[in-house]
Amino acid sequence: MLSAALLLSAAGLADATGLDMSVLDTPGPAAPAAGTLAPVDLQLEVFVNGAPTGLVAEVHEEPDGTLTMDRDQLGNVGIRPEPSAAMADGRIALARLAGVVVDFDPSAQTLSFTAPDSARLPKQLSGRAARIDPLDAGDPRNAVVSSPGAVLNYTLNANTTYGFDNHEFVYDGISGSFDGRAFGALGVAEQSYLLARGELRRLNSSWSYSDPQSLRRYVAGDLITGGLSWTRPTRLLGFQVQRNFGLRSGLVTIPIPSVAGTAAVPSTAEVFVDNSRRFSQKVDAGPFEIDDLPIITGAGTARLVVRDENGNETVTESDYFVSDRLLRAGLVDYSAEIGVPRTGFGTDYDRYDADPYGSASLRWGASDRLTLEGHGEFGADLAEAGIGLSAPLGAWGAGSVAGAASSSALGTGFLLDASAETQLGHFKLRGHVQRSFGDFADIAAVSACDCGDDDHDDHDDGLDFSGGVARAIDQVTLSFPAAKGSVSLSYTAVTESDGESGKIASLSFGRPLFGGSFTATASADLQDGGLSAFTSFSMPIGGGTTASSTAYGSDPASGVSIALSHPGKDEVGNVAWQIQAQTGDTTRANASAGVRTGIGEMRGQVRQSGSATWANASVSGAVAVLDDSVFLADPIDDAFAVVDAGGPGVTVLRENRPVGITGANGKLLVTDLRSYERNRLGIDPTGMPLDADVERTRATIIPADRSGGVVTFGRQAAGGAALVSFRDGAGAFLPVGTTGSVSESGDDEPFVVGYDGQAYVKGLTSENLVVLHLPDETTCHATFGYRPADGDQVVISDIPCLAQ
Repeated sequence: MLSAALLLSAAGLADATGLDMSVLDTPGPAAPAAGTLAPVDLQLEVFVNGAPTGLVAEVHEEPDGTLTMDRDQLGNVGIRPEPSAAMADGRIALARLAGVVVDFDPSAQTLSFTAPDSARLPKQLSGRAARIDPLDAGDPRNAVVSSPGAVLNYTLNANTTYGFDNHEFVYDGISGSFDGRAFGALGVAEQSYLLARGELRRLNSSWSYSDPQSLRRYVAGDLITGGLSWTRPTRLLGFQVQRNFGLRSGLVTIPIPSVAGTAAVPSTAEVFVDNSRRFSQKVDAGPFEIDDLPIITGAGTARLVVRDENGNETVTESDYFVSDRLLRAGLVDYSAEIGVPRTGFGTDYDRYDADPYGSASLRWGASDRLTLEGHGEFGADLAEAGIGLSAPLGAWGAGSVAGAASSSALGTGFLLDASAETQLGHFKLRGHVQRSFGDFADIAAVSACDCGDDDHDDHDDGLDFSGGVARAIDQVTLSFPAAKGSVSLSYTAVTESDGESGKIASLSFGRPLFGGSFTATASADLQDGGLSAFTSFSMPIGGGTTASSTAYGSDPASGVSIALSHPGKDEVGNVAWQIQAQTGDTTRANASAGVRTGIGEMRGQVRQSGSATWANASVSGAVAVLDDSVFLADPIDDAFAVVDAGGPGVTVLRENRPVGITGANGKLLVTDLRSYERNRLGIDPTGMPLDADVERTRATIIPADRSGGVVTFGRQAAGGAALVSFRDGAGAFLPVGTTGSVSESGDDEPFVVGYDGQAYVKGLTSENLVVLHLPDETTCHATFGYRPADGDQVVISDIPCLAQ
């Protein structure tokens, strides 16, 4: 366009002066016909209100001079892409932006916007510390580890009673529980048992696999159905797939309020939540919005302070209410399962039904202010479905409503459920109301009923249990601060499906007192007229010991107890104990003690009551198999790791704190790791054997759920290692920078010669041939023997290297 303008100017000048233009008529590309000029693509540096954005945007200059931008690129530079400024192709005509002045400088290749805050998009800031996203599988730091292995947790109890009346010992036998699991890349297989009265009873048998990329968990075998606040969970033997947000560390699933402000000049923005500073960051001039503030559930006030370099402040306040009833916009939570119901779990009447059933639950964050829910159950003679929603109640609370209908062998019925929570000042109020009509049923109800089964009904199985849905549930809780403590009032009324009903009201108070705590609770049975009360007080008295007392009273029992206890610390060698005495309707004394050994926890207890003395001894722990090694440990409930330090006696660190010393095999089992989170492990290299090859001293591991991984820090040098000094044929040390290897082929790991001709050479055998490459591109060869020194550094001096 610039060349065309020059030609037009020259032609005008020729017309005015009579200049012959034939000298300009050199052959060239034909000019495009009118109306066929294409837009010009420009790459321009962008400024907003005189400040550089640090961005280069793609701008189209149309044939008529109109400047247009893609709406996403315009938003990226902070200008609001108003729909009224859109052209037919969807691009935004910059001249149409209301209130925005656009200046295009062709010589500097810059584009400057002058815009009010209303025409700008606020810069998004996060109120949470940056986290590594475990969903980014391309980042090797996010690899989830589950090495092949197994764990068996166990608890064994032995009980005996001595009667002073008959002078007899009664041995109750051995009881306990066992929970075994095997894990690896394909997931976790789990099996648990209960030992009672000499009988080993199976509890759960299941396999599970979690996928951190899709935030999905799969379960096969014994499982518990997912559900919503207005549904009932059920045990099934079958298959389940469900969302698991816990697989992504730091994921915020509830809507968190944001605060917005504007800065006239570069400033510092601070956010105070209930007078506690939760955020501080420098902001550029212009509007901004702070998301993901670290706020707990409940009501509060957020205060935004914007302070410039001259100390001028702008303060704005806003009330908020955060509820876990709501799901963040765009998130979906679900659970689906199919299988046969299991009733009488853990009892003599444990059984599986023959008829299969299925259920599905769904929560969807339609927006930050609306969460939709759905639930359905189906199976033999059962069809049940319901929907619900949760929404905030302004800045003071949140509420939810749901309704469901069912058709089963019991008949048809309906269910309505409503709940709300609110906070006004320091007063917190929660309420829940549920009503069922007709013969509303779910899987739990029809599986307990066994309707239509002539061979088995709920009276034949020996269970005094009604599995029907309650006819009515009313719950109200009010809590507020008082007398430097907290008061809670609650009322619960339930009418079961068989017509049985109960009404309970309670009052509780708790507060710190003398460095300890005091609580008092009173409850009244409004249905039958019973009344009970309970108070407790505990106070530390030094040395990690706590004194406590309790008093209780009801019809007909009452009493007082006092106790001294030393819970100790969660460390190997820690001893915990308690001494307790009780008087009242019964008189008893109790003493217990326990110790953590690192390979298990042992406890003993003796109790005297009336004319009998009861004694118990127990041991609990775990056996773990990983990395071709067997370890004994305290119970392992979640993830763990085997640290291979390369030698015995090395101190191992977790989160920079010592957790143990490696054994004779150079390994240590480290428990209590957080699954699907980054755990930092390390070693103290000063304890490493001198002939060990230390690859690193710090590492991170992200273990899978209830699984283990191996972290290797060092290893014994393969074939041996030694500090060798080399000299040339004249007796001088080889120059610094000489490289070599332990074979002429150069396939072994190379080494570099440092000062005084010394090099750390690995892969040594009893007889070695070394080839070295000198800086002058010549080579020499050396031969020497090697003998290990049992963990000490081997030093071999003055080895001649001769040219060949």
